[in-house]
Amino acid sequence: MIYSAICPQDFISSKIFQSPTTNLLCSPTSVCLSDNNNKSSLSKPKILSSASQQIPSINNTSDKKLYNTLSLSPKINSSHKSIAFHNSSLSSSPNKHKYLQSTILPSSQKPKATSSHTFTQQSLASKQLKSKLHSYYGEYPSSSRLTLHKFGRPSKNHSFTTDVVFDHILIFLFKSRFFTSSECKNVLEIHPLYSHLFHLIKTLRTYDFRPLSKIDPTYSTRTSISMDRKMQFTAALLHYNFHAASVIRFCGNNYTNMHIDTSQLRKTLHNIVPPNIITYVLKALTIGAPSFINGHSSRENFLDYYHYGNHNTITNNPALVAKALVKEDTYNFFLPFPSWVVRFLYHLHLSPEGLVVKPGKTDRLVFDATFKIHHSSSSLNTTWTHVKDEPPIWYGTAFRRHLTRIWNLRMSFPLEEILLWDDDVSGAFRLVKYNPEIAAAFSAILNNILCVPVGQNFGGNTSAQNWEGIARAREYLAQHFSNTNFSFLLKKHKSILSLIKFSSPPTKTIKFSKAFPDSHHQGVYTDNVIQNTPHNTFVDDNCIAEIRPRMPQAMAASVESLFAILGQPDILSRRSPLSMDKYYQAECSYTKKQLGYLINTRLMTVTFPNEMPYARIRIRVN
Repeated sequence: MIYSAICPQDFISSKIFQSPTTNLLCSPTSVCLSDNNNKSSLSKPKILSSASQQIPSINNTSDKKLYNTLSLSPKINSSHKSIAFHNSSLSSSPNKHKYLQSTILPSSQKPKATSSHTFTQQSLASKQLKSKLHSYYGEYPSSSRLTLHKFGRPSKNHSFTTDVVFDHILIFLFKSRFFTSSECKNVLEIHPLYSHLFHLIKTLRTYDFRPLSKIDPTYSTRTSISMDRKMQFTAALLHYNFHAASVIRFCGNNYTNMHIDTSQLRKTLHNIVPPNIITYVLKALTIGAPSFINGHSSRENFLDYYHYGNHNTITNNPALVAKALVKEDTYNFFLPFPSWVVRFLYHLHLSPEGLVVKPGKTDRLVFDATFKIHHSSSSLNTTWTHVKDEPPIWYGTAFRRHLTRIWNLRMSFPLEEILLWDDDVSGAFRLVKYNPEIAAAFSAILNNILCVPVGQNFGGNTSAQNWEGIARAREYLAQHFSNTNFSFLLKKHKSILSLIKFSSPPTKTIKFSKAFPDSHHQGVYTDNVIQNTPHNTFVDDNCIAEIRPRMPQAMAASVESLFAILGQPDILSRRSPLSMDKYYQAECSYTKKQLGYLINTRLMTVTFPNEMPYARIRIRVN
């Protein structure tokens, strides 16, 4: 009865819970536990194979010492206020220890009181060890201190919880030395992962995970997720007691868009972008997405999605998935943890993923947040996130506005070549980060890696809405910068603009189809002054139509508007938000495929691409 209550049968029979992950089986004896530790004793843990890992016992003196010194770990921090995770219930002091006893254990099973002399000795040893750890590694910020960062502070509009079970509080019981030695032995024998967690807490407590919070200038050369990196993330997760939000905040930098100066951005957008759009942008870049989520998932719902796993495109293409994961990790789009931590990580939801493979295009992971295991399942898109709570969408009118622009240009310049251009944003949805408190709700397991995303997934029903404010602000800003008063932008972005190929000018024999004015369309002049170039963005694809002499300024304005919002490029720190594929491969021409259609400004026609060459319509805006 005790076994089944603590270790549900669903988990006993599940695949990843039958044995610990091979690559993260660490020997607890690789770290010296005596009070005479020095820098040389704080070595990195030794990696063992699964065959050599035994279920530990604490019958002997050294294992008892290992358990008794768990209280010497660095200070435990938690921002949770529930009974299971409150700081007051984690202290090793006798009075607070009794609180846990009265709420969890019956009186017959409560451990005997420890003498004050013993606690004094432990306190002294703890201070000595903390001092040595601090001199070697420095001090890690507490969870509460991390919430003071400018991005993703706890919000009443961002909450996701799950049913709390014994597995979720086990790390607190281990660290607070709640169990007696004999009780700990019994717990460790319940399941191999309990033993695995117990020894990793001790082994990884001195593992330096500070590099996670630093920029890696060699990020672009990664070909895999290294073992050292996996160990760093695991050590951070254990240090912060499986609180994923604290790990995200600790990583900071690209994980939370720390390079974006939102105060300066507000000044830049002021008087150019409508106030409501500015509000959407600043919320996305300071609070995080989605705008609102207050959800709860039952234990049964979590297990349903865990056992389902992923769609066949994932399971049938492990090599392609691995390649996609490396790319996601390279750009700091998610936190990679070993999949076994799913058992202990609270307030987590798993959704199935699929892989879209198109010839000539980069393979894309698709987050299926709408999928239901059965009719009563709770999924993100159908239960916890709702479009009505998010910013409005405008991109549905982008193509019509783009054609209107072409029509008005032809009206004002009947004999001029009209050129077409568009540029994309690299990983647009991912550039808007989830509020750290709810990021774990958007997780998935891929190739035995638990992926906790920091940027919006492709497939969430709120991803486009929270990106839309940035796209719309960019339109206003780009139109403002298209004025010749900002001609200095041509020089600033010369290295990018010089990559663009232009089509040959028309010969004298070329004839242009005409456009005629009506009550709604009068050309591109207002009081004999030509209008700034409008930019029409469909999601992240910014479409431009302009006559040849004015096109370079419009291109430079598009680039500058993107960098002004998402940060100036720093290739040694992060990937540029501007997708460079267009600049290396595309051509600025009178005819171009845009948003799935082939537009010809000489003939003033819109046709379907080669798949349906017979379908043609004449541009005529009503």
